[in-house]
Amino acid sequence: MSEQNTIFDPLRKKRVAATPEELVRQKMIEHLSEKCGWPKTLMLSEVEISLSHMGESLQMPKFRCDIVCYNKQSEPQVIVECKAPHVKITTKTFEQIGRYCLILNTPWFIVTNGEKTYCANWSQTENKYIFTNELPKYRGRER
Repeated sequence: MSEQNTIFDPLRKKRVAATPEELVRQKMIEHLSEKCGWPKTLMLSEVEISLSHMGESLQMPKFRCDIVCYNKQSEPQVIVECKAPHVKITTKTFEQIGRYCLILNTPWFIVTNGEKTYCANWSQTENKYIFTNELPKYRGRER
């Protein structure tokens, strides 16, 4: 892999293949950090999760979250699912992020392909995610 075909991921602290999806992921990391105030020290990329996060001890399939933002107590606050720009965001994409939110119990999710971005926040009163045009800002005391 030549350096010109790679991009530096500040969360994994290494160069990775500059695929279309990876370029979307890196733009989102930068946006969350620069515009929304999330410290990069409280974000991880390519986070492996499974139902064992919910206390299950059986062999369960593993999933990989593109980006997870945490609060200072290491509790997940935002899950981001990134797709390449040519990949349409469909019901299947929302089912995928829904599984991740269920496993990690996060109050926010973001789905983006770099061209379209959807963001939702969990509403305790309505008991469902409510879509919003605002990406979640880091406030230092989430949840």
